[in-house]
Amino acid sequence: MTTTKPNALKLPLEVSNLTVSHGRKKLLNSVTMSIKPGELVAIIGPNGAGKSTLLSHILSSRHSNVNFWGTPRKSWSPEYLARYVAMLPQHSSLVFPFTVREVVEMGGYPLKLPRHKLTPLVNDAMEKTGVVPLSSRSFPSLSGGEKQRCQLARLFVQLGLTEGRDMLLLDEPTSALDLHHQHGLLTTLKSMANNGCAVITVLHDLNLVARFADRVIVMDNGKLVMDGTPWEVMTSDELGDIYQCKFDISSHPRLATPVLAVS
Repeated sequence: MTTTKPNALKLPLEVSNLTVSHGRKKLLNSVTMSIKPGELVAIIGPNGAGKSTLLSHILSSRHSNVNFWGTPRKSWSPEYLARYVAMLPQHSSLVFPFTVREVVEMGGYPLKLPRHKLTPLVNDAMEKTGVVPLSSRSFPSLSGGEKQRCQLARLFVQLGLTEGRDMLLLDEPTSALDLHHQHGLLTTLKSMANNGCAVITVLHDLNLVARFADRVIVMDNGKLVMDGTPWEVMTSDELGDIYQCKFDISSHPRLATPVLAVS
């Protein structure tokens, strides 16, 4: 099992012909993709397209055709990989009455840091995600959006010592957030990408995708069917066919990013 630091000269993620089946149905069908450092990549597609399945199987140790920084996934020890790759699933199963601060501190477990070095990472992560006022609240008592922000803070602690050589996988991180926190989260993710982090997130709001993503990957029926910039993907007739609706496309008056409306 590898315990070397990620090779900065290698791509953070390479997936080659990843196929996952359940019975006779192929959940993923020969998916091939790679992610560069500093990219914010959004994965989109209709329900059941394979988006969440792709994220979960990227981290699965069973697959030999997934490489992190040039090293096969199965060669990484889980404890060491957790210092460089973090994932936020759609739903949290945490039911014990830990306080918000205690949950955020759990992100420091792979780092093996003494308290005086962990505390600044925890404080910074809680500030970034706006959960400082919730610090002493019991986690199960939080709303869905508050839980999401608390878990995000935990991941930020987990990746707190990577110096930009890290990867963050997020499965619908904005689904429970209000408009203010949606934009705040994606602004933070964009900043992390600008500092070298490879960010991969599943999103459903196509205008958030157009606003923040560097690349857009479109999944449909377990296949990767499109991969390009927001302008390349959002203006494609194929996108309307996949979502079974027609889009009117315009340009944001200030940002020059695509704006989509269902016609």
